[in-house]
Amino acid sequence: MKRFMRAAIITAVIALVLPWFAWATKKEPGSRQTPPKVTALVCSFNPGDAQWPPEPHVYVVGGCVAGKGWIEGGKATGLLHKGDRLSLCALETSSLGHVVLTSSDGGKGGYGGITVLAFPVKVRIPPQKKAAYAKARKHRLYMLAAWNPQGRAPRWITGRILDKDSSRYRKVIADWLRRRGIPEDVINKVVIEQVVLADINRDGHNETFLSFYTAGMAPEAFEPPSKRTFSYLIMRYRPPRSRDPKTVVVQYDTLVHDVAGFCDLDGDGWAEVITGSDTGESGGDDLHHWVGDRFETLKGWRAGV
Repeated sequence: MKRFMRAAIITAVIALVLPWFAWATKKEPGSRQTPPKVTALVCSFNPGDAQWPPEPHVYVVGGCVAGKGWIEGGKATGLLHKGDRLSLCALETSSLGHVVLTSSDGGKGGYGGITVLAFPVKVRIPPQKKAAYAKARKHRLYMLAAWNPQGRAPRWITGRILDKDSSRYRKVIADWLRRRGIPEDVINKVVIEQVVLADINRDGHNETFLSFYTAGMAPEAFEPPSKRTFSYLIMRYRPPRSRDPKTVVVQYDTLVHDVAGFCDLDGDGWAEVITGSDTGESGGDDLHHWVGDRFETLKGWRAGV
């Protein structure tokens, strides 16, 4: 009996200690010296409309090639082929279904010198997902498609969009901008575009994404950002072995940003962040992957640059 009790106590202690040990020893992934072990792409999805394009298409944003590194959308030529199947997802849902490429022709076009790969697709939505897909279309929500040559289902991370007018997040943004020397009159007029929660590194704690910009930003906002005219997308997270949150910049320029979705493409445990940017008639989609202690950005397809 004593032996049984001792074993039970040891088992209970291990069960309590293991989660803490995993958290305390969790490392920041994405070393520059470690090339991706998988090949995968992420695309933005356009379901088609009465204007342009009339039929569903996917546009390659970016991805990674096993043993080589990260690639922008325009360098994905030859990776996708007719018949390839891509998993389809939206930010606040699980996978919606999939799309199938109907052509190997990437429809290479150019926006401001940046190659765009636009592939026509057929949409395959399971009956139980049709309502969610119809809602995403109706509300013109971002939908993303992910692919790898083995046909494995990607690890999508579901996000939750919060009330962007919350005084709590306005204070977080204001305090952070003050530490960066932004004038008070500018801070008071900052517009919050989006607040998203998601656990992108599977540590049990949600990361917070805050998108905000200066009021009255010009539509042709491809000018360099300054202390009076800027747009930020930042992430607040808890680093390993720390109880205090840290803030890192995901994007900083003069475009208005939305988080479109999260997907771990390279399998390093941190989901990549896909963003959509829009200012007037300009915009596009970008991919951000974690490297050590910050994000690196791959410019995806982009119009009006």
